Amino acid sequence: MERYLVFDAGCSVCSRLARQVQAVVGDQITVVSIHDDTARTLLDRVYPADHGTYLVFVDA
Repeated sequence: MERYLVFDAGCSVCSRLARQVQAVVGDQITVVSIHDDTARTLLDRVYPADHGTYLVFVDA
């Protein structure tokens, strides 16, 4: 299972939180900005109708 934390890199609070989560869980999660094409692809697969703040688990 792949784990992603999709966050708004334009938000300093979100960015700081994402860095803290990454530091705690290490390589168990991939941190991706909502502005990154990877995030858009993930969200289109999981939540095609609406985009917001999500913690996404993808079984590959």
